[in-house]
Amino acid sequence: MFEDVGPNFSLIKKLNINEDQMSDRTETRNHNLEFIKSNLGFSQIKNSAVFQNGEKFFFSPAVSEGKHGKYWIDIREANLEKVVIKKSFLMPRIVPDLFLIERLHGLKKLLAQDLMEYRPNSGNVWGIYMKLNIPEMDATLVSKKDPSVKINTKLIHKRNIIKVFERIGK
Repeated sequence: MFEDVGPNFSLIKKLNINEDQMSDRTETRNHNLEFIKSNLGFSQIKNSAVFQNGEKFFFSPAVSEGKHGKYWIDIREANLEKVVIKKSFLMPRIVPDLFLIERLHGLKKLLAQDLMEYRPNSGNVWGIYMKLNIPEMDATLVSKKDPSVKINTKLIHKRNIIKVFERIGK
């Protein structure tokens, strides 16, 4: 499997990732979940991808590379209704040990009503693809419904995430 990963092969080796970690979908959902709870002090709200620490909320879905080489997340309208947008962040946990953090109010153009879709098992959602440039530690968030709507951001390695949290203040 690793022979096919191209330019990311050296990063995967460097991070000491094995093939089971990259392909086990069951583990993806729980990836770095304990890290968020223990090291960052967040509590998970029920069984959702929403976490809380004081007045701050984080949407932190876990995501790994899909079978077509794309990373994607859904943001459910039901989850947005649980939080104060101005005090909330999007923070996907990207397999193997990467994150990105964006304030939700900065994602308004990705979360526009006309970009929402209805899915029978999830309700109203915004589908977002993540184009990752791991060597440059950059990412682009792209609306699944309208690929012309996108936002550029930075990837953050797990070892640096605590420093980021100190800057934004718990």
